[in-house]
Amino acid sequence: MRRIIVVLVVALVAAGCGGGEDDSGVATLDETTTTVPGQAGTEQTDEEILLGFTQCMRDNGVELGDPIVDANGFATLDFESFGDIDQDDAEEAFEVCGSVLEGLAFGFDQINTTEFRDTLLEFAQCMRDEGVDFPDPDFSSIFQIPEDGEGEFSGPFGDLDPTDPDFEAGFEECASILAGFGPSQN
Repeated sequence: MRRIIVVLVVALVAAGCGGGEDDSGVATLDETTTTVPGQAGTEQTDEEILLGFTQCMRDNGVELGDPIVDANGFATLDFESFGDIDQDDAEEAFEVCGSVLEGLAFGFDQINTTEFRDTLLEFAQCMRDEGVDFPDPDFSSIFQIPEDGEGEFSGPFGDLDPTDPDFEAGFEECASILAGFGPSQN
């Protein structure tokens, strides 16, 4: 599994850790807009932000599929389109395009916090079942990505090294748990 996929998934999942405790909302991205930094007064939906990100990645030599939007309006990256991406090209493009994702809400401001926590606990258990020394999430943790994009990440699961072969193998088996996660569909 390519490190860029791990970086993006861990970053996107951890972004939800900053949300509030309100479990009552059902999110749709039709209603979720974000003011994009540097574009005063311009509001974009998460889908528009992800479209901008994928276009930026393409403009910088990395072919990604357009975001996938489910029936509830929840937009995610098309991780299956990441299959044949060159790692070095992806890292260079992400350095240019990563800031496009700033302000991306992914509906986490309206997410069912209990469902979110349960999903992360399920993911942690799956990683352990796959033989990875993996802790339960610490929801009070602050998420940080190393400036150079290399090495360990700090977040709800503590320090992770996505380049570790055991982590990569476990992640490949367990990633589907995170891929299905989104705003409450109850």
